Amino acid sequence: MAAEDRGRGGGPGLGAVSLGWSVAADGPKPRLLMFTRSQGFEHSVIIRHGAQEKAWMRVVDTAFPGAKNLKDFELHEEWYALKNFAPNLHVILVQDTEGMKGDDYQRPKFPATWARMHDKGRVFYTSMGHREDVWENAMFQDLFLGGLSWAFGKVKADVTPNLEKATPKASELPMKK
Repeated sequence: MAAEDRGRGGGPGLGAVSLGWSVAADGPKPRLLMFTRSQGFEHSVIIRHGAQEKAWMRVVDTAFPGAKNLKDFELHEEWYALKNFAPNLHVILVQDTEGMKGDDYQRPKFPATWARMHDKGRVFYTSMGHREDVWENAMFQDLFLGGLSWAFGKVKADVTPNLEKATPKASELPMKK
């Protein structure tokens, strides 16, 4: 069974940076399986990333598991520029591109952390996680563990699609020079 089918069948999909996992419960022990962006995150595509820099994340949903105490924050990270977002995304954090360097960031805000249903499966993704200090950050740990808990079905969350409300111009990309 392909990883995408496992996710559609109810296995969780998890991603940090550009990594995704699917857990298939087809036996007494779940198996961890890699799946590609085209399989598990079939719409979102990484354009590229620029140099590491400080940038702002804007919090959209504090009700999502692990986001209860989140407020907008600035973080030093290697930020991805993303495009082609699935219409059923439930955006949790938005990448604020104002003041960022590089042509790929000269565009409106776009989703950076989200959850969504993938048929019967649950997908959680965050573009954060390139740097060791990010993984050691309690705020990131809370959010990532909340996403894991939701993806594994241990906690509930309202993941009603909010892409258009949270990031209405996310599909507007910078003009190529």
